[in-house]
Amino acid sequence: MPQKVITDKDKEILEALLRNTEVKFSVIAKKFDIPQSSVYRVYNKLRDMGILKGRLYIVDYSKIGLPLLAHFTIEVSRDGKKVMEFLGSCENIEFCGLSTDDTIIVAYGYFGTEGEIVAFKDTITKKFDVKKISVIEVNQKTKIQKQPLRCKTYKKEYVFKIIPR
Repeated sequence: MPQKVITDKDKEILEALLRNTEVKFSVIAKKFDIPQSSVYRVYNKLRDMGILKGRLYIVDYSKIGLPLLAHFTIEVSRDGKKVMEFLGSCENIEFCGLSTDDTIIVAYGYFGTEGEIVAFKDTITKKFDVKKISVIEVNQKTKIQKQPLRCKTYKKEYVFKIIPR
């Protein structure tokens, strides 16, 4: 089977799709003065080749009553175990893990709004000796991860990777 090749016209159509994921194929066809079926063929070719993997929709879950999932890293100079105990007592925190050197906590939990996430961060910062607290992800797929971090929680041990921003 011959290998598929990306032409300059394919790249132009791809750029048009990337500029506006909701654009109708008929608009692209008209712009490039080609049949709409040609746009469909290019779109399907790009999907078959794995170049396009669907369309992205950004949803504000709080507006439809669904919670936000937030992932945190918390750098502590001391009191890592106390912060872990506090996080364990929070109903909205689903998971927390402490690094093997007791300096970094990885946690995630559900919040109603972004304002609640900010308030949660402020509470931890005021209550404990925290060097830095970062929200590394909110309702997004995980980005490429770089630095591995061994982390223990209760009796299990996990490997986490910190996502630098």
